[in-house]
Amino acid sequence: MKRTIIIISLLLLFAPTPLVGATVPASVVGDPCCRIVSVDRVTGIVTAKDLKTGKTFKFEVDSHFIRELILPGMRTGDRWF
Repeated sequence: MKRTIIIISLLLLFAPTPLVGATVPASVVGDPCCRIVSVDRVTGIVTAKDLKTGKTFKFEVDSHFIRELILPGMRTGDRWF
């Protein structure tokens, strides 16, 4: 039993990358879903537009620490995941 578990673990560890990545949809790997419409750095509210539906939505970055890290890098027109 121990030997079987070790063999399976080694097979999973050294499995070729295409086998691992083949189960992930292309949209998850590299297609951005949204475009930034506006960023209010004071309130932390970001307006974005879904690229497939065209609908806009807002979200708030409410953590001050994360706001300091994320918002300075967000620009109008940027595409985000």
